[in-house]
Order: sequence, then structure tokens, then C-alpha cells
Amino acid sequence: MNQAMLNLRNFLRKPMVLVLGCLMMAPGLSLAQSGVASDSTSATTYPERVPYRSRTESLLAVPGLVLYLPFKGVFFVAEQSANAIWEKRVLDRFNSWFTTRDGRTGIRVLASTTSGPGIRLFRNRALLEGDASFTTQYGVKFRQDQLLSLDWPDGRLVPGNLTFTGQFRTRTVEKYYGIGNATPVSAITDYLQEDGIVQFVYRPPGRGGLSGALDISYHTLYTEGGQDGTVPNTDTVFSQVQAPGLGNRAHFLRFGASTQLNYVDVPGSPTRGSLTGVRVGYSHTLDNEALNYLSLSAVTEHFTELFAGRTISLKAGTDWRVASSGSNQIPFYGLASIGGEQVLLGYERSRFRDRGVVHAAVTYRFPIWFYWDGLIFYERGRTLHQPSDFTFSGWKDSIGGGFRLWTREGALLNFLVARSSQQIRIIFNFNSGF
Repeated sequence: MNQAMLNLRNFLRKPMVLVLGCLMMAPGLSLAQSGVASDSTSATTYPERVPYRSRTESLLAVPGLVLYLPFKGVFFVAEQSANAIWEKRVLDRFNSWFTTRDGRTGIRVLASTTSGPGIRLFRNRALLEGDASFTTQYGVKFRQDQLLSLDWPDGRLVPGNLTFTGQFRTRTVEKYYGIGNATPVSAITDYLQEDGIVQFVYRPPGRGGLSGALDISYHTLYTEGGQDGTVPNTDTVFSQVQAPGLGNRAHFLRFGASTQLNYVDVPGSPTRGSLTGVRVGYSHTLDNEALNYLSLSAVTEHFTELFAGRTISLKAGTDWRVASSGSNQIPFYGLASIGGEQVLLGYERSRFRDRGVVHAAVTYRFPIWFYWDGLIFYERGRTLHQPSDFTFSGWKDSIGGGFRLWTREGALLNFLVARSSQQIRIIFNFNSGF
């Protein structure tokens, strides 16, 4: 009897073990859930509940979201830019990408509205301990600039600084409107100009902010009809009398002497001080002595800080050509001019030409962020045939603004918009070649 009862108890125990095992293996169930006591400390986790929003509430939130997105975008771009420049050191990485480990050989990217995109290759202490560089740029309408430079600074070859440059430049569409301050837009013509230049410049050791330079160069120049196709060629509208030097090849020997007074507090972005430069030159033709001429230019700029880096500058300058032969002729491409990349930016390059020009400009510059500056400028200028023609009427003006990224060696990036009575121009220049 006892043996029978023991066998029955063992038979009933086996199904209970199987049932409990299945309950323990079932997903999402535990002994606690099945009503069986357990020593396990594990707890079941549930997804976080998301607040419910009706369609009406979502639609009502759309206008606010749209208004907020521009601000969010600005904040995001500013945050990412700051992080890229200062935390990830993008500028330093960019420099290291294009410079070998010894820091002596490298490549730099260039771009401008005048010459187009290009590159600069350089190698320090390449020839007779001189720093060598080669720059090549190609623009629209087959414009090009090729420049080879060898520089011996700090007395490496001679006391002071000696520079050799060889340049080839092509401008397929140069505009010519005639001579004078009142040439109309309807007088537009175009010509092609090719220049080949070999030059030596010697700069003796400077003293304080005073420096000087002597230069000698050989310049071969060729002109012919332009390649615009939408305007008449210069050689079909103007004669040799109206535009001396047109339509032939000329060879010049040029000599020059210049001096500069540099008394500014921050090179690259002055807030106080002044810059003054004067140059005298002589161009002697090897083909036609009737085209010999003298040149004289002077420019000065004074900087005054208003407050907290806000700076106003006043700039004035003049440029003259004087015929040195009895024929009293000056080649049309050598005349003084206003308009372009330096003076009266709102006009096309060399828009007005004559034997003399005077110009003035006032610029307000303000810091944006570290090495970023914004600027607003106003310029005035006019051409003169002789000094006695000077009056305060007939001046051309230009106004504009933009921003720049600067270094102590010069402007790394310039972006300007300039407006005149004739057009609006966008001027861009990127120079990482320092």
C-alpha cells in the first residue's frame, strides 16, 4: 500500500515540473507573473509614453515652426562653423593638406574675378637660397596669368631684398571707350592684349616704417581686335592717332623708383596710423621713341579708430603720365585710369582714361568675428588731361560694401559689391598663397 502511494506521488510530480519549466521559458513571463514565488530581482521595462497631439494641434503649430526654422538654421550654421574653425582647426588642417612635412614645398589655391581660379606652387630656398613660386590662373574668355617669382629676402643674396619675376598675361576682352572723363557707354569697344614681362626689384634694408625699391623690367606688349563679338573691335573704331600704340607689338624698357611710409598698428587690418606710397617711372620704347613717357603716382591713407575696433579710413591719390618726346604721344594702354579692382570699384576696369587721374575714398570697417571684417565704402574720382583741368564737377562716384578675412600678410578673402551710375559689380578675391 505504501509502495503504491509512493509511485502515484512520483507520477504527478513530473507534469508539474514540465508545466513550471514551460512557464519559465515563455517570453515576457516570469515566476512572479505566474503566481510562483521567485528570488529574481529583474524587472520588466515598458516603452516611454509619447504625449498625444491631435491633427488640429499639429496644424496650429506649423506657423510657429516655420518662423523658428530660419533662426534655428542660423544658430546651427554658426555653431558648426565655430566648431569647425576653432575646435577642429579646419584652417590649420587645410594648410597641412597642401604643405609637405618639411614645410618647404606646397600648393595654394587662388581665385579672383579678374584672372579666374588658379593655384600657386612654391618651394623655399630652391635656387641660391631663394624662395621660388609659380602661379597659374585661367579665367573666362581664355584670360590667363602665368607668374614665376624668385625672392631672396633678408640679405640672402644681396643686402636687403631682391626679387625676380617673369610674367605672361592674356586679356582677350579689354574695354576701351576713348580718352576723357565724359566718354559715353555707347563708345564701348574691345581689344586683346598680351603682355610678357621680366622684372628685377631691389629693396634696400628699411629703417623703421620707411622703405624703398628700385625696379627695372623688359616688357613686350601686343594688341589686336578683341574677342567679345557683341561690341566693335577697338582697331575698327579708333585710329592710331586716337589710340596711339594700337594694333602693333611694342617693346619697352622700364625703370622705376618708389618709397613707402608704413606707420600702422596692425599689419593687415590697421586701426591707427597711415600708409603713404610714391613712385616715379620711365618707359622707353625700343620700336618707336614717340611713345616714351614718364609716370608719377602717389597715394596716402590714414586710419582712425572710433571705438572697439571700428575704424574709418580716408584715402586720396593721383596718377599721371607725361610724354617725354616731341610727338607728345602716350600709348592708350599706358594711360592713367580709374575703374576696376583698386579705384572706383563700381565701374569696369579702366573705364575712364586720360593723362591724369585723382581719386579719394572713405571706408568704414568694423570687426565681425576674430579675423573677419565688414566694410562700407564711398569713392569719388575723375580723369584730367592736364592739372589745370581740375574742378569739383564731373566726378564719378561708387558706393559699396562687403567683408574680408585677413591675415598679417594681407587679405585672405575679399567679397565686395560695388554700385555706380552704370552698373553693379561683384568683386571676389581669394588668396591662400601666403
